[in-house]
Amino acid sequence: MRIPAQDEISLREKVALACLLINSSGLGDYSGHVSCKVPGSDNFYINGRMKSRAALTGEDILLCNANGEKLKGDDVAPAEIAIHSQIYKARSDVQSIAHFHPPEAVLFSVVARALKPVFLKGAMVGTVPVYDNPRHINSPQSGDELAATVGDGRAALLRGHGAVTVGSTVEEVFFLAVCLEENARRYRECLVLGEPKPLSEEEIRDIRQSGYKPERFRKIWNYYRSKM
Repeated sequence: MRIPAQDEISLREKVALACLLINSSGLGDYSGHVSCKVPGSDNFYINGRMKSRAALTGEDILLCNANGEKLKGDDVAPAEIAIHSQIYKARSDVQSIAHFHPPEAVLFSVVARALKPVFLKGAMVGTVPVYDNPRHINSPQSGDELAATVGDGRAALLRGHGAVTVGSTVEEVFFLAVCLEENARRYRECLVLGEPKPLSEEEIRDIRQSGYKPERFRKIWNYYRSKM
């Protein structure tokens, strides 16, 4: 399937913008990557390794095949391209992935305390599993191990490293990134006062029914975009 040229440009620009939003919102830094599958294909768009995450444009975005091999683009593929290639292989429902280094959420990857949902935003992500390996995800094997940690969920932490969020659209994975970090920050702050009370499974279900919607994804996306 050949994606129309204008749609191709739009998807590449969206991937670039997601990287800019992660950077400007404090969710990430000089590393990290966002990808989006090409509709009707196993190929995907992703930002490269060397270009600044604070100055990306759609022209900087690479096209890679299902194995993470670069097909188009001037930059080199990220060293951790296996995060994307292997999760896509494991999850046919996933169309976009973000890997970033959230300063609050990653704290929960190195302590004996699960990052559970305690605020409404946390309900969107649920309890977040930890991939218990601090090394870079630089092989299909480690990518498969991370994909198994994510399972059928929406996010995972990488011990002493970062996080991933997965979803159907670029807007959704950015929304999940915001929810993950906001819940982690408030959870950590609550520990000064006492033991936080996690949301129950029933509460999580009800909150998701009212809040986990594409219009909410776009609301968060447009809010952070307007702040750039």
